[in-house]
Amino acid sequence: YTFVGDRASDELCPVNADTLRAGPCVNVGANPDAIAYVGPTKEVWVAAPKDQSIIVFDASLPEALKTKARIKLDGAPECYAVDDRHGLVFTNLEDKDATVAIDASTHATKAKWSPGCGADGPRGVAYDKTNDFVIVACTDHLQVLDAGHDGKPLGRLDTGAGVDNIDLLPGEHLVYVAAAK
Repeated sequence: YTFVGDRASDELCPVNADTLRAGPCVNVGANPDAIAYVGPTKEVWVAAPKDQSIIVFDASLPEALKTKARIKLDGAPECYAVDDRHGLVFTNLEDKDATVAIDASTHATKAKWSPGCGADGPRGVAYDKTNDFVIVACTDHLQVLDAGHDGKPLGRLDTGAGVDNIDLLPGEHLVYVAAAK
């Protein structure tokens, strides 16, 4: 299954990846933004930035999603990266210039780091499991944080302005970033 958010109806919908048929949608209760499947806990996490929370759905039966928890944060969550090996989910707090590591099982914040994105805050995030690095997209550069050493900044790569989301191709050691401006 894959999961799709509908901002117009505030819904989360499961889609069978084999048949491409949508299952019954569930109301998120807030405008859904980023969506991530968290494999170790069989959950779908939905960012609700206006509510400063993450809504967690039990996806053990993907065609029957059920609200499981609401993780309150002190900022607006933006994007996700999942570390299956350590059971962590990383998200950025766009309005706080912060990246947080959340325990996938307990839903408790384990760490909070400053990626140094500035007033515009961080946007996308990716996790490099080979090196245990968190790669944060700032609006005009990438920042690499060492997840194994309390988010220590390791390097910066200027990209040009207008960055929103990024993606990592781990086998090739490539990060894809689009700078709109």
